[in-house]
Amino acid sequence: MKVAIHQPQYIPWPGYFAKILSVDTFILYDSAQYQKNSIINRNKLLMNKKEHHLTIPTQAGRTQDKIKEKKTVIDGWRVKHLNVIKGNYPKCNFYPEVLKIFEKTFDQDTDSLCEINCRNVRMICEYLGITTQLVLSSQLNIDGDGDATQKNLDMVKKVSGKEYISGEGGKNYLKEELFSNSGIKVRYFHFLPTDYPQHGMKSHVPGLSIIDLIANVPKEEIIGRLKKGWVEL
Repeated sequence: MKVAIHQPQYIPWPGYFAKILSVDTFILYDSAQYQKNSIINRNKLLMNKKEHHLTIPTQAGRTQDKIKEKKTVIDGWRVKHLNVIKGNYPKCNFYPEVLKIFEKTFDQDTDSLCEINCRNVRMICEYLGITTQLVLSSQLNIDGDGDATQKNLDMVKKVSGKEYISGEGGKNYLKEELFSNSGIKVRYFHFLPTDYPQHGMKSHVPGLSIIDLIANVPKEEIIGRLKKGWVEL
């Protein structure tokens, strides 16, 4: 049983879904601390042929707010985000699919940033045919105390994981001996994206949300790119 953990992000980049695809269970770390104006509430798409941040405005809160506690501002931002799609992607081959993903993401009466992000991740996985089990960390009843390694280890153990798949950043803080003492193997990967044709663009713009890739590339090819780009360190 392979397990990975990551905060629920808004319209994440392809590497996020490569990570989901590589495991049996993916834990959406909604009990992690919220970071303002990070990729938890914003990401990039093309607008007028330039990269543009789509940001979900959030209500003021406490510094220690968890992602699961963060509320969005109700000010028509959903319409603005849909209009970016409608104004910049209609000539792309798979525009209808992208529009459906956004419409389904927003087809819920909630001001919870976490619920919006998780629904979006699920909609994208559903479109791509990714069947990895998605679990919320808040449902695992993990003690919030302890260092990062212990928290991650406790989550992996809760879902009966035998391998923990980490991004390369884990090398900077994970205490591998804690995992090995529990009989769990740690493996590190990183994602190597490749250029793809972007409608109307003379040169490729990197670092965008997977939504841009979905708009331009068949989903069968996307799965191949995700698998090929997920490289063990």
